[in-house]
Amino acid sequence: MINRYEIGTKMSLHQDKDEQDMSQPIVSVSLGLPAVFMFGGERRQDPVQRFPLLQGDVVVWGGRSRLNFHGVMPLKADLNEPNAQVGVRYNLTFRKAC
Repeated sequence: MINRYEIGTKMSLHQDKDEQDMSQPIVSVSLGLPAVFMFGGERRQDPVQRFPLLQGDVVVWGGRSRLNFHGVMPLKADLNEPNAQVGVRYNLTFRKAC
């Protein structure tokens, strides 16, 4: 799956639970502007940790944390990188679909 984020867009806390096989991990690749990844627990109201993601960062989670809530905070302009993919972020998410 490919997600495209413009400045100001976000991805609310959610679970990836459409797949039939939850034994496979989720792999997320960040391209473009930096973002802040939120990673919570099994319940939406659980505390959330925040992790900065930069161009080329990869996040992998599975096992017991496979259904943890996760999301992306509103994207901000990277004032230190004027040529950062024309002000967008792409996220490539790999998960087993069948």
